[in-house]
Amino acid sequence: MSVGLVAAPDFKPRVGGVAEHAHQMVTHLGELGERIVVMAPQMEGAAEFDRTCGYTVIRFTAESDKRWASRWSRLSLWRSTLEAAEAVDPDYLVCSRWDPITGSISVLASRVLRIPLLVFAHGTEVGRRSKWGPLRQITMGMADRVVCVSSYTQSLVEKMGLKPDQLAVVPNGFDSRMAERFSRARREDGLSRLEHFFQCGMRVVLTISRLVQRKGIDRVISAMPDVVAAVPNAVYLIGGDGPDRERLEGLRDASPARDSIKFLGGVTESEKLECYQRCDLFVMPNRAERGDVEGFGIVFLEANAFGKPVIGGRSGGALDAIVDGETGLLVDPNDVDEVANGVVRLLEDADEATRLGANGKRRVESDFSWTACAIRFRTVIDEAVARSRKVGERSGVSQGSEDD
Repeated sequence: MSVGLVAAPDFKPRVGGVAEHAHQMVTHLGELGERIVVMAPQMEGAAEFDRTCGYTVIRFTAESDKRWASRWSRLSLWRSTLEAAEAVDPDYLVCSRWDPITGSISVLASRVLRIPLLVFAHGTEVGRRSKWGPLRQITMGMADRVVCVSSYTQSLVEKMGLKPDQLAVVPNGFDSRMAERFSRARREDGLSRLEHFFQCGMRVVLTISRLVQRKGIDRVISAMPDVVAAVPNAVYLIGGDGPDRERLEGLRDASPARDSIKFLGGVTESEKLECYQRCDLFVMPNRAERGDVEGFGIVFLEANAFGKPVIGGRSGGALDAIVDGETGLLVDPNDVDEVANGVVRLLEDADEATRLGANGKRRVESDFSWTACAIRFRTVIDEAVARSRKVGERSGVSQGSEDD
């Protein structure tokens, strides 16, 4: 058993793919015998979550979610890292997502503690242009391993000039058992607040995501008049919230198909799974938007886990998450006609939709379980730790010769 520290700027109970990724990876590393201590920002609901998560979380104070550069945030994270290291004598340090503060402190801590550093790259933080670009390149270049969640993300990191032996790909995962557990709970719990959105006889097209432009929701809204013309009982449900909501609602209000486009607002984890279970098709034609890209697209796997076909944009990490023509369809995210044709095709061809959904479910269960992903990550950890120890041994021998 080895011991790891995880610096997690995005962590539960915050909702989001990066926070969920860190939590699931830590949980499943623990099931494999690793001892993990997480350092995460203080936030509302943290105490309740930490009591039930099954591993140790040390919370540090951040003035606000958007003020990572504050001196107090830097000092608090640094203090938490050293306190945790003194308590557990770690073998390695993981930075669950790079940002200027977490990345820099992680590099410094790994050097002070003389342990290897592994940094996860999700896509957005390495794909967009930023004033922090030079710092990002330097600090990631100092990591022992940069662990990319998709081959697309790896291609972005490669452009920084990192050495090939510094990079590894470990995809996002999904607990496919959640679909089965939710199905049982659904039969027992009965109706939910979303019941009226799933009217009998309607064909439900679904998007669940943070409402930002790169998700391509605007393209689906623009496609809905053609979809409804071909499939009159089609309805488009949009779950989630975000900075693009006002603009999207304006597009909805101006659409001839506005009565068939519904915003669900923010959804709980249980409601999200209910939406997956009850929809006919999941669609999110993601695209690159001002350097902002979809690093992987965990939502495609989540929908596949419920046996639902998916449509994604031919962009970013969706190329890893979707096997075109096998588990879903990849479309040109900027071509509204292609988006509309893909949606209509899967709503009209039940056999094709069923085949894609079934293939997707099998792929999630065989290739993308969190356990399988954690095993792959532990292999990367073991290699980094072993390599670091060899370097340390050589340094020790060399130093001893000089002293003699």
